[in-house]
Amino acid sequence: MYTLKYLRSLEGKKRNYTVGDRWVWHDRSMNQWRLTVQLEETRYWFLSVFIKEDGTFNKFSLDYEGASDSHYEFASEAEIRDILYQPGDERLLFDEILIRYTAQHSGDALLRLISPYITAQFHF
Repeated sequence: MYTLKYLRSLEGKKRNYTVGDRWVWHDRSMNQWRLTVQLEETRYWFLSVFIKEDGTFNKFSLDYEGASDSHYEFASEAEIRDILYQPGDERLLFDEILIRYTAQHSGDALLRLISPYITAQFHF
């Protein structure tokens, strides 16, 4: 669902810092596109979607950005969708489902939910 056409349509969009805000940039040093979606109003929790230059999916990252940043990489969208599924979700982008869950529970609860699927962690 996160196609190159979709990413390019968002490229250069001004960042608004509101829930659901999406911004995209092409990271030439990593040869990939990065879509970042704000998951909550406090501006701490984000979802990053990494797409390779050829349009193939690379990975997701749940990011907490504060005084010290944490990044939790995962690729298990289908499994997480199954856990969070509600009727009508098949028409939603993955980030829209995570926004709903974060609003109902919290970014910390989302981190606990995805923890079995995390493949790498980075803390700065």
